[in-house]
Amino acid sequence: MLSAIRIMPLFPIIFLIILTSGCKVNDPEKLKPDGSLIIKAEGVSSTEVWIRIKDESSAPKDVISLQRDGQAVLLFSLKGKDTLICEDSLSPGRQYTYKVARVTSKDAYTSEELSIRTMDTTSHDFHFRTFWVCNRSSSLRDVAIINENDIWAVGDMYMNLPEGKEDYEPVGAVHWDGKEWKQIKLPAVASPTYNTFLTPNDILAFSPNDIWFANGGVIHFDGKKVTKCYWIADFPGNVDNPVLGKGKGITRLWGTSSNSIYAAGYKGAIAHFDGKTWKKIDCNTDLTIQDIWGSKDPLTGEEVVLCVASRLYSGDLPKVLRIKNDKVTELSIDGLPPSLCSVWFMDLNKVYITGDGHFVKNLNIGTEKWDFFSRSFTRYWSDAVRGNDLNDIVLAGAFGDICHFNGKTWKTYLGNGTEYINGSLNGVDINGNTICAVGTTGSSSVIVLGQR
Repeated sequence: MLSAIRIMPLFPIIFLIILTSGCKVNDPEKLKPDGSLIIKAEGVSSTEVWIRIKDESSAPKDVISLQRDGQAVLLFSLKGKDTLICEDSLSPGRQYTYKVARVTSKDAYTSEELSIRTMDTTSHDFHFRTFWVCNRSSSLRDVAIINENDIWAVGDMYMNLPEGKEDYEPVGAVHWDGKEWKQIKLPAVASPTYNTFLTPNDILAFSPNDIWFANGGVIHFDGKKVTKCYWIADFPGNVDNPVLGKGKGITRLWGTSSNSIYAAGYKGAIAHFDGKTWKKIDCNTDLTIQDIWGSKDPLTGEEVVLCVASRLYSGDLPKVLRIKNDKVTELSIDGLPPSLCSVWFMDLNKVYITGDGHFVKNLNIGTEKWDFFSRSFTRYWSDAVRGNDLNDIVLAGAFGDICHFNGKTWKTYLGNGTEYINGSLNGVDINGNTICAVGTTGSSSVIVLGQR
């Protein structure tokens, strides 16, 4: 059985428990080593650590004591054999030493020491430039940073030709080479009798020549041309043996390589690609999957994949979905609003969701509500959240709002480094010291590029 505890300050009554136990847990000479007491780090940020405590003995457990740097910081009763402890309010970039002790009426037994170093904070010092990349009706929807000189943004852009005539072939992507943005058309074959120009909703980039688009189907691009189209949702004239039904077009992608890609979209559409074939993943919802994100569990190596499903602006209840072994389970939405847009995490100890508000939760502690955390730094809607790590996270959304978390504090750049826009930033990415956010202002596409 797993229980979970968030550390609160010790009150005087807790010290009474120590005194009446007949053993002072802060006295090293009174502590006896016990290999059945196990303490293991399960995660660390700049101000938090997550520690799992196990007691594999059958001995009576009057009190369990967690010590940090030789002082007791928590006393509790262990229910079952596993407890997950979260201690926050720590200092960034500092080494801490933990032990756990089992306290009985006569003795106290201790585990081995566990040393943990919290993450340093990152710099807020980003300098931003704004680009308008289309001279006609357009919208950029997402962006992927391969490196600071290789950035792709995708969307739906219509241009005027040099002689002033309208160009009816849409531009589907723009590419940054470190000096300028270049417009790229994406011709593709939709069926034996129909060719099209792609206007992607999402982009997933593994390398300069291994790029994937979500455009109703899933499209591979080698950096110069479309090389393969997987039309996995049914539509009239589709001869590709689709695995998804009609109306279940793909709008979002996440994966670890070209041999493991998750695709999601309209009417609860979810499918997985193993490098050879696509497999439908059943999902009991007709809500649109607004975003999908995953990560490798640092302890088990398992893939952890989460989706947020929402019918924006409708008032319908959203869903937070977890995919494991191609099975979907619903997670708690307690504390979340109806309109959700984006999800990001490194592991389940800290999961961020944005949309009509900004929320965070430890999914390993199932009893907690989603915590609304943005009251102090922004009041605007966020369409996207992404991060390098738990100490380097970026939000982007309404009116050109961009916010950065450095592991300890949030900073907003709107009006203080970035411009207000009459629209919204729909997608954002951060890679190393580069932030890029894309969206729409009025009828034009806008790109905000930040360097640290």
